[in-house]
Amino acid sequence: AKLLLAARCHIIDEISALHFKAFDCADRLMRSLTRCNRVWGGRMLITVGDFRQ
Repeated sequence: AKLLLAARCHIIDEISALHFKAFDCADRLMRSLTRCNRVWGGRMLITVGDFRQ
C-alpha cells in the first residue's frame, strides 16, 4: 500500500489483456487507499495496449 500511495503515476501495460473486473478491483483499492472517490483515487493513470490484437 505504501508503494502505491508513494507513486506519482501508475502505468498499466497491455490493458487489453486485463479483465475488467481486475481493473475495477484496482480502481476500488486506489479509491480506498487514497480516501478519494475520484477515478483511480485521483491519481494519474497511463494505460497502454492494442485492443485489435
